[in-house]
Amino acid sequence: MRNLLFVLGSILFFVLGFPPYSVLPLMMLAWVPLLWLWKAGKSVWWAPVIFLGWNIGCIGWLGEVEVNQVMALVPALIVNTGLFSLAWWLVRRTWKRLPARWAWISLPVAWVPVEWIHFYWDLDFPWLTVGNALAEWPIFAQGYEIAGSSLGSLWILGINGLVFSLLKKEINWNRKTGIAIAIWIMFPLFFLPLGWRGSNAKMMEVTVVQPNIETYQEKYDWGKYADQFHSMALLSEKEGNGDWIIWPETAVPGNFPIRFPAGFDRKSLQIWQWDSLENLSSRLKNKNLVVGASCYGVFLDSLAPNGQRVETYNAFLWFRNGALQGIYQKSKMVAGVEKIPFVDLIPGLKSLSLDFGGTTESLQGQDTLSIFNDGKSSVCPLICFEQDFGRHASKGNWGNFIAIGTNDGWWSNSNGHLQHFEIARLRAIENRKWVARAANTGKSGFIDPQGKVVGKTLNWNDKGVITQKISLEERTTWYARWGDYLVLMVLLGLIGIQIRKPKEN
Repeated sequence: MRNLLFVLGSILFFVLGFPPYSVLPLMMLAWVPLLWLWKAGKSVWWAPVIFLGWNIGCIGWLGEVEVNQVMALVPALIVNTGLFSLAWWLVRRTWKRLPARWAWISLPVAWVPVEWIHFYWDLDFPWLTVGNALAEWPIFAQGYEIAGSSLGSLWILGINGLVFSLLKKEINWNRKTGIAIAIWIMFPLFFLPLGWRGSNAKMMEVTVVQPNIETYQEKYDWGKYADQFHSMALLSEKEGNGDWIIWPETAVPGNFPIRFPAGFDRKSLQIWQWDSLENLSSRLKNKNLVVGASCYGVFLDSLAPNGQRVETYNAFLWFRNGALQGIYQKSKMVAGVEKIPFVDLIPGLKSLSLDFGGTTESLQGQDTLSIFNDGKSSVCPLICFEQDFGRHASKGNWGNFIAIGTNDGWWSNSNGHLQHFEIARLRAIENRKWVARAANTGKSGFIDPQGKVVGKTLNWNDKGVITQKISLEERTTWYARWGDYLVLMVLLGLIGIQIRKPKEN
């Protein structure tokens, strides 16, 4: 019974310590019951049970995906639980190789490099990155501009290790120990001056539009496409006072071509989406319109069954004064939804990515982020899932602000859209740029370079427009320049520790 209470307590701490609840002290204790069970010689299977419970409690909203609940939730649970179990195995292996007074560092040193995997492999899903727990505590996340969310992960995991070592008396309490622990606990506050720096940047107004269109039945109803477009157009014309007007992901209804074979005259197609966007952009007069759109491109390809290859895109289109000025094709795809994982490693998967009409099943993206620059200001557009990858988002640091377009309606009115908005606050800190976030439905609003939500927000089932005056930041952060160097340093330390012989029991 006692073991079960430890397991349930650990799961509860994980869930309540993470957004949208964000009871940070609980996240600082979440690993302590797990460490206690291990040291007491209890079953090693308690760890996967705890990690599975953590995942169900925090990302169980994936089961709200109506298209295929099982395929949305189960793979995420399996992969996350497996990855966290690998990290836990490394923690235990590392703990055995360090002197008792230093064993507590095993938790951050072994966990963070494994956590980092979720940013860079084909099954990437970094939602439960430990550092994301500080999203609603930006006062402790100001150092993210130096080293990204891994800094927060190290801090939280280190506190868990320290608490356990003190409770088990693996660390002798004395004056030096007290000072060292106090420094570790207060460490994030040393970066507070970074957030207090003043800004002399020019000011500008930006508008975000949230149309509140139901995702499953209404949004993809062909008969309602024109009405949806005109609703957003009307909102933009009546209340879009910003120099930049941001529409959400896939705001423009219907797939339509944006790329054609050389020499092809696009205007001969008379695509109503193109005409409507150009006309709206002309009426907005000198304002920048950035719209999310489902698009495709047609290319001549002798290897395709009908001589044409079709690529599909999740894109942002930038219009100004009646003309298309730029295209950004989403470059970070959702595994299993927008890309086929390991397509380049497993023979046969690549051929399966083409259907009989020559259309790729995986969306096609570009290698790097784009910057839309009208000569007076510039924006880096991010589409939905891309906002959850700190290093990826930091490559757009050269824009004056960040625009995020998303559709969080896939998960219904669950914690998913709330967590997604909160995680965006960390991108603002890492880049020291304003974030303008436009959701189809979910949560839209503005976040300042210190990670604070500013002004009004549009919440679930809200339809409307928000305009906010923001600063056009030009500074480049250390993290944007150097990336995840901290994780690489920790990884080298982890490898070095593995060479040591285990200490005697």
